[in-house]
Amino acid sequence: MEDPTRLVFLDETSVDLRVTYRLMGWSLVGLRAQRSEGLVYTKIIVGPYDGDSFVRYIENLVEHMNPYPAPKSILLMDNCSIHHVEGVSELCSAR
Repeated sequence: MEDPTRLVFLDETSVDLRVTYRLMGWSLVGLRAQRSEGLVYTKIIVGPYDGDSFVRYIENLVEHMNPYPAPKSILLMDNCSIHHVEGVSELCSAR
């Protein structure tokens, strides 16, 4: 089992301003990387994330992470299609 201090969780959130009448389900717009001690890095953009903007996000995120086995050295993300664009795996491995 990995030391939990090594883990950084990445997830996307968004809001559609056309449906602002909803009473529940609000969250920050953008991407964020979080660990048990709080946010590591967050980026808010107008519009959806695409492959290029996600690669730029990862470039900035890895600057706040450490090489394995230090704390903040393992990035966990789901299977979203933009997580598989060219450059993401290389950026994560290089750090």
